[in-house]
Amino acid sequence: MEISRNPLLAILSNVKFVEPVNDPVKAKNDPVNDQVNDSVKSKILQHLKQNPKANYRELADKTGFSTATIKRHIQELKKMRIIERIGSDKTGYWKIVD
Repeated sequence: MEISRNPLLAILSNVKFVEPVNDPVKAKNDPVNDQVNDSVKSKILQHLKQNPKANYRELADKTGFSTATIKRHIQELKKMRIIERIGSDKTGYWKIVD
């Protein structure tokens, strides 16, 4: 490594950057990231089956996760088309898509 007189400049001449070839964590069939094995999502789905009109706060109270975590996972479930919101935020309900 060569260090110049400028304290913010360092030249790395012998550094090799390696890109991952087959990253098992990002594989589509990775059981760790599988929607079925995700405990947060499965708890949300379980409570939505019991109470489709549940809001974020109720789901957070029932599952023990924060409302931010519930919102994030609900968005992921909607993006995966596992659930959808029917009606308004106030009077609507969650539908689990088969």
